[in-house]
Amino acid sequence: MAAPRHLGTVLSGAGMDYDDLVSLRFFLTSAAHDPENVDILREHLGDHRACRTVVVQQLLEPHWLIEVEAIAAKVDDPAAL
Repeated sequence: MAAPRHLGTVLSGAGMDYDDLVSLRFFLTSAAHDPENVDILREHLGDHRACRTVVVQQLLEPHWLIEVEAIAAKVDDPAAL
C-alpha cells in the first residue's frame, strides 16, 4: 500500500514524522481492507497512537482502495504540554 509512504513523504517535507500525527481518518472501499490497514499502520507508527477513524465507502477514483486524511502537529517544547 503506497499511502503510508506518501504520508511519510509529506510529513518529512514539513519537518515532521509519524510521531507528530495527531489524527488519522481512513476511507476504505471495503471493511475487509482494515486488518491490512492496521498492520501497515503499526509498522509505520510503532508505539505511537493517534486518533483513528475508519469510514467504509465508495471512493471517487474507482481504482483507489484507500484514502487517508491526516492531521499532524509539531510541538517544539514537549515539556510545555
